[in-house]
Amino acid sequence: MTTVTETSPLTRAAPELAGLQHIGLTVRDIVASEAWYTKVLGLVRAFVEPHSTGDGHAVVMTRPGTGLFVGLEHHPDADKERFSPLRTGLDHLAVQVPSREALDGWIARLEAMGVEHEAVVERNEPVRLALVLVRDPDSIPIELICWPGRGPGRESLMTPRSPGRTRARSGPETCARLVRVRLRGGSRLVTHESPRPEQTTLIETERTTMSIHVVEPNGGEQSGGGPIRCRIIEDGSHTEHRLGLIEAVVSAGPGAPPQHVHREHEETFIVTQGKLRFTSGDGSVDVEAGSCVVVPAQTPHTFSNPFSEPARFICTLTPDLYFEYFRDLSKLPVSEQGFLDSADVGKTMAKYATEVVR
Repeated sequence: MTTVTETSPLTRAAPELAGLQHIGLTVRDIVASEAWYTKVLGLVRAFVEPHSTGDGHAVVMTRPGTGLFVGLEHHPDADKERFSPLRTGLDHLAVQVPSREALDGWIARLEAMGVEHEAVVERNEPVRLALVLVRDPDSIPIELICWPGRGPGRESLMTPRSPGRTRARSGPETCARLVRVRLRGGSRLVTHESPRPEQTTLIETERTTMSIHVVEPNGGEQSGGGPIRCRIIEDGSHTEHRLGLIEAVVSAGPGAPPQHVHREHEETFIVTQGKLRFTSGDGSVDVEAGSCVVVPAQTPHTFSNPFSEPARFICTLTPDLYFEYFRDLSKLPVSEQGFLDSADVGKTMAKYATEVVR
């Protein structure tokens, strides 16, 4: 009698893991958080990804040329409490810097910008490291850390320069990188191969190369719905998603969007043809071709064309969080009179951090 013993999945070696792919942080004010991570850490927006649940979205940020990706998560129903490491979940975020010298550069940057940080921590046991801790607008602790690891032949991070002071060791050796990330966002695959550590200095400005992008007079993507037809001229893919641009034609007559507020982006309208009526709260102003209307975030507004001729305008969106809204409008049903249902429009706005106010 032969007994066959199969290996239990629980006793087999775990499948391979490639490393940390990305981290997502729920934030209270995604505009303020994106501005902070851009200004303080030098991150840039990689793309915006709507949540699969249909409410909220993530602004995924990266440092070009590195494997670092951080998702800033906006949940409309999230509480507005500051971060606490005493709650189950995230305790802190650690970001690798390539050398002790680079860490000194980061400390100088923080102090020059007036960003509060804790005292530098330096130690050799149980591992050699040096770090400085800073907190983002939600009080999430972020460690900027140089960690060369352990092993024979590795010298200390701290080489005396004068009593009570330290300096970076000489030579080309730098901290090893921890991850190489391959990140998928929606239908776009964004790949950043990390260069060798000795080729990277994080205190230098690193930008992806961008070339001039030309859109012909009738080019771009046609979108919109009802009496408003849009042409998406720039969807943010050529501006690292900091700026988007549309052109819209508004038919004369009824059919204005409901008055609404954008929570996470600003808009600028440049009227190029005809006349439009802009309304904010109880006030209205008629705007002719050649005029510019600036709408900051959190400002109630709408526009209409109660005049006799079609009107045309160009609109900037900073950042580019709202383009999927225009694409979604083109999918909504239209009445026999050519109008969209206001309830459908309101639900679509809500998907992109926009609320109907009246």
